[in-house]
Amino acid sequence: MLARLRIAALALLPLLGCAAPMDDDAGDSSAASTGEEAAAWSKAEGLPERLDQTILPWFHKKGRFGELTGAAGVKIQHVSFEVPREREKAALVFFQGRTESYVKYAEVAWDLTHRGYSVYLFDHRGQGFSDRILKDERDREKGYVDAFANYVSDAKLFVDKVVRATPHAKVVGIGHSLGGAVLTSYAMKYADDFAGVVLSSPMHKIDFPWWAGGELGALGIARSSTPTDYAVSQKGYDRHRENVYSTSGVRWAAFEDLVVSTYPKTKLGGVTNQWIVEAITATRDLRERAGQLTAPTLLLQASDDTVVVNDGQDKVCKAAKRCRPVTFPGAKHELFIEADGHRGRALDEIVGFVSSLTP
Repeated sequence: MLARLRIAALALLPLLGCAAPMDDDAGDSSAASTGEEAAAWSKAEGLPERLDQTILPWFHKKGRFGELTGAAGVKIQHVSFEVPREREKAALVFFQGRTESYVKYAEVAWDLTHRGYSVYLFDHRGQGFSDRILKDERDREKGYVDAFANYVSDAKLFVDKVVRATPHAKVVGIGHSLGGAVLTSYAMKYADDFAGVVLSSPMHKIDFPWWAGGELGALGIARSSTPTDYAVSQKGYDRHRENVYSTSGVRWAAFEDLVVSTYPKTKLGGVTNQWIVEAITATRDLRERAGQLTAPTLLLQASDDTVVVNDGQDKVCKAAKRCRPVTFPGAKHELFIEADGHRGRALDEIVGFVSSLTP
C-alpha cells in the first residue's frame, strides 16, 4: 500500500510549490489622507514596468526594515510602512503564504498605504529573507520547518516588538494560504491581539488527491521518510512550473520574472517530509479547535483553488464564532496577485471589513 501511495503522490507538485505619487510619508498624499476620493487599485496593465520603476523603489525607500531573533535563534526579517498616526485608519499585519517573501507584497503595500493603512510584513522562518533552518547551502531551496508552533511564536514576537511599538487605533491580521493557517492558530491562542482577522485562501486543509491517500496517506509517507528530504514529487525552485495560482498571467509573471529574479535569495522549492508532517498535524488540529476562533473573521475563498481544500475552510468558518465567508467565482489561489477584478474585490472586501471593526 505504501509503495502505491508513493507513486500516486507524484501529482502533488502544484499543491506545494505552495499609482499614487511618491512622498515623504507612506500614504501621505493618498486620497485616504487628504479626504479626496480614493484612487483605483493598482492594475495589471503595465505592472512589470511600474514595479521596476515606481513600486519597488518606493518599497525600499519608505520601508522600515528590521530583524528579530525567533525560536532556536532563527533570524526573522521584516519591513513596516507606517502612515502618520493622525491619518492612519488601521494597522494591517500580513502573514504570508509558503514560498513568499515580503517583497512579493510590494504592490499590496503600495495600494493600502496610499489609502491610509499602515502595513506590516515579515518573512516566515525558512523562507524569504529570513534564515533557512537547514544550514547546508545545498538545502537552501527546501521548504522546511522545525515546528509549526514556531511560525506562531515568531509572529507573536513580531506583533509584540514591532507592531505594538507604535500605537494604533486598531490592528488587523491578514493571512494568506500558509499564513492563513498560522494566523488562525495565532488568533485562537492570542484572542485579544487583533480587532479582526482576514483569511485569504487559508491553508486549513491541503489539497492532496484522494488517489494519493489524502491527508492520511501523505502523512504516512512523510513520517516513514527522512525528515529533511524533499517529499515525494518535490524538488527545487522551478520557474516553469504550471501556474495553478492565478488567472492573471501578467501579474503572475511580473512577480516570478521580476521579483524572484531580482531577489534570488528568496527562491524556495518544494517541501520536505518534515514540513508535510508539521503542516498536516497543525491544520487537522486547528479544524478541530475552530470554535476557539472568536475574533471577527473575514474568509476570502477562491472557487477554483487547487492548492487548498475549501471544505476545510468551510469547517473552520462555520465553527468560528463570527466568520463571514466571501466566495470569488472563477478565482484561483493567489487572490493578491489575481486578475484585477478578483484582486480589486478582495481589497475592497478587506477595506470594508476593517472599517466595520471596533478598536
